[in-house]
Amino acid sequence: MGYMPCMESDLDILKPDRQCVENLTAVLQCHPILSALLVNRDIVDHRSAIDFLQPSLGNLRDPHNLCDIAAAVSRICQAIENNEKILVFGDYDVDGVTATCLLTEFLEEVGAMVSYYIPHRLQEGYSLNPGHVQNGTVASDTGLIITVDCGVSSRQAVAAAAEAGIDVIVTDHHAVTEPLPSAVAVVNPNRPDCPSGLGGLSGVGVVFYLIIALRKELRDRQHFASHPEPNLKKRCDLVALGTVADMVPLVGENRVLTSVGLEIINSGVRPGISRLIAVSHIQGGHIDSEDIAYRLAPRLNAAGRLNHASDAVELLRAGDNAAAARLAETLDRLNTRRREIEQDTCRSITDMLTRSPDLADRPAIVLADETWHPGIIGIAAARLARQYHRPVFLISLSGDIGKGSGRGIPGVDIIGCLNACAPVLERYGGHPMAAGITVTNRNIRKFRELFEAAVQKQTARGVPPERLRVDCELRLSQIQPGLMELLARLAPFGKGNPEPFFLARNVAVTHSKTVGRHHTRLTLSQPADTPHKTVNAIYFNTTQVPEKARLVVFALRWNHWRGKKVIQAVIQSMV
Repeated sequence: MGYMPCMESDLDILKPDRQCVENLTAVLQCHPILSALLVNRDIVDHRSAIDFLQPSLGNLRDPHNLCDIAAAVSRICQAIENNEKILVFGDYDVDGVTATCLLTEFLEEVGAMVSYYIPHRLQEGYSLNPGHVQNGTVASDTGLIITVDCGVSSRQAVAAAAEAGIDVIVTDHHAVTEPLPSAVAVVNPNRPDCPSGLGGLSGVGVVFYLIIALRKELRDRQHFASHPEPNLKKRCDLVALGTVADMVPLVGENRVLTSVGLEIINSGVRPGISRLIAVSHIQGGHIDSEDIAYRLAPRLNAAGRLNHASDAVELLRAGDNAAAARLAETLDRLNTRRREIEQDTCRSITDMLTRSPDLADRPAIVLADETWHPGIIGIAAARLARQYHRPVFLISLSGDIGKGSGRGIPGVDIIGCLNACAPVLERYGGHPMAAGITVTNRNIRKFRELFEAAVQKQTARGVPPERLRVDCELRLSQIQPGLMELLARLAPFGKGNPEPFFLARNVAVTHSKTVGRHHTRLTLSQPADTPHKTVNAIYFNTTQVPEKARLVVFALRWNHWRGKKVIQAVIQSMV
């Protein structure tokens, strides 16, 4: 591959308000670069800056702002006190797996009679359905089902449970696209009547808020006179995994929960996560949000994609290193197989688009095939959406039914688009940037037409071209350990809080070497910069670099290797 072209017109070089930067620098008594990075993130006052730089569980909003939280807590306390059997019903992605683990562990610790169940992705599909109640999956003597990261669209299943004398509490965070189920409680910050302001929470984040409220109620009922009171902070490792993996904005509550969770992960207290880190070939003690997103989450997700998500739950719940090691190795093998299937799927799609290039020129890409693995199409759709900068739906066909996975782009709400397609869909749900559908084979053509029209309507004024966001310009001589300390205060990075990118001009490549098959290690310098400094760099997925670059855009990270750490520029683009 060649290096990515990077004209200055392709860059969005941020220009923070100088007065705001000076004010923050004065009140925080910090470096102007830190103030500029904060202003670039719309953090312009002292209180907001302190909350951002010092994330604390004490800053979380009151969970009682969530609709139905009181009813949910009351019913769960009743089930605990009456020794009713409680079933935690989860989803098969990392958010659902961690939510299942979190609630199950909490209920076990407070003495509840609890078990969990996650459906098989291919054999049972998404969320609680009537068959689970009618075919014995849910034991007849179950008193209460609590859904996590699913359930808001399970009206028929909740009705079937009620007929069987089983109460249901729904906890979810997905968009509400139809009337709410008639459950004891529906705790979902994205229901239209919820005033909590917590709509950015992941599924596991909603569960964390539930157990905050539940622990308080149990404390008020003197429950902990006979049981040890759970420490919720130590379970934030699960919340961090699910929050980062579900790609919700890492701001506000999510920033707090992820920051605290990363501390717990790096303390190495949970054997399952420690063994997962080991098989992912990451140096423990330095895990960040990127490691979760690109190393840990894919392995946890591989269980639900290719086998059964219970493998991931049991890994996280493993109490000893031997059991954790076996399960981690299983997930690592599944992830290797997942990558192979993903590569085959992407080649198939590339061939399809090469044969019919007009498909890639439409407002949205909607493709269907009988050979695509339904557990992999979401990853492939995300890759295509980035590559072609338009919404993508890939549909895996099995007989007369297609299961589709879609990914959006900034500026297009694909749930809003799917609302316009509802008459031809059997089922749909998700988020503005990621969604799933069930559609009959005969309706795929009509779905494509309706979806394209809905996307076209949303983008009538055009979708802004993607531009590489640059926080500020740097001289290479400014890249020092002190700057890295400033950047660490802004972490964790992710959606809503992007990793800072910097721009250096007139850079010379004094050394380069291909590593692996597709990456290049470089040494950079600026001949005109004083004092003279060289910086180690890595350019992923590129084997050809210029000897001189007019513009280089890069992130800055520590590279940990054999007990040492050095600053490394991670190049995004150069020309």
